[in-house]
Amino acid sequence: MFNDLRVVIYLTRNAIELWNVQGKVSVFEISSQLVSNTEIINQKEFEKVVSEWILTQSITHSRALLICGNDLVFDTEIPSTEENTEEKIRTFLSTIPYESSLVAHSVESTKTATYVYAVNQSLVQTVMHIFQNNKIAIDAVYPLKAFRTLDQTDTQLSTDTVLWIIQHRKLAQESAFFQKKLKEKKGRNTVLIVSIAVSLVGVVLLAGIFFYQQFWHKSPTAPLGKPTVVKIYPSVTPSPPISKEKVSIQVLNGSGVQGEALRIKNLMIDAGFNEVTTGNAEKVRVGTLVEYSTQSAFFAQQEVKELLLKNYETVDFVEQEASGSSDIVITTGTK
Repeated sequence: MFNDLRVVIYLTRNAIELWNVQGKVSVFEISSQLVSNTEIINQKEFEKVVSEWILTQSITHSRALLICGNDLVFDTEIPSTEENTEEKIRTFLSTIPYESSLVAHSVESTKTATYVYAVNQSLVQTVMHIFQNNKIAIDAVYPLKAFRTLDQTDTQLSTDTVLWIIQHRKLAQESAFFQKKLKEKKGRNTVLIVSIAVSLVGVVLLAGIFFYQQFWHKSPTAPLGKPTVVKIYPSVTPSPPISKEKVSIQVLNGSGVQGEALRIKNLMIDAGFNEVTTGNAEKVRVGTLVEYSTQSAFFAQQEVKELLLKNYETVDFVEQEASGSSDIVITTGTK
């Protein structure tokens, strides 16, 4: 079994390779009947056969890096001497031969250039989830091209290359895909562990109080003729939750892409939200922002969050009084 962060998963168009510091461990050949041109044809069967293969490798409870091969990644280099970098990034992303909602990208800025990497997130995220469901924690997802000091003419990994990537992975940290989602998952795991610990402490305290009251501390009985007075207070009926149809949503286009607000509006309407309006943000922003008031229904916030995370890599959620009269205000960004 591999220990600590000593597992590298190398994903290419045709295979998934497992490596450790001693060398290649196993290869799963991806059938063209399951995946074609990086698009999954049979999701259920693909997840099944890959999971069965992982179970034969004895790598559960490991930590791993997922490396995307050069045949999966689209990239461009924008010299720092050029202007309108954001516009050039958008132009490059528009050339990727997939729907924009399926494209994940990362941007690395150096003194000499800005490097942009893009990948079909459907395939990569599916592979991530399969490994995570089999108790292999994915620490980061890197494009192989981000390790620019390596010889990129040979796309075949070697034991020395794998060891070098593990030791120098921070060099490509800015180029990692899905950074926010992986951090959120780690955060959720930490919160879960803390919650379980707090719950156990609470159970022990309650048990101690019960034991003390039952066996150690006997309350004196009330004298006869003096009945105990019990005060009964009227129950408070909680306010009914706001129905989805009554939650008002405003979508502001801050991406610089014409029609983006209308596209998100249609997504919300398809999800059952009726009161959705659109408009333009005051300026183009990086990353999508969601402002929601404390009055908006919790389930509505959660559903909006899930819809947006399927369409944008970077989404920030802020609990405050949303501007205007809307319960939720979405300002789309460039990522």
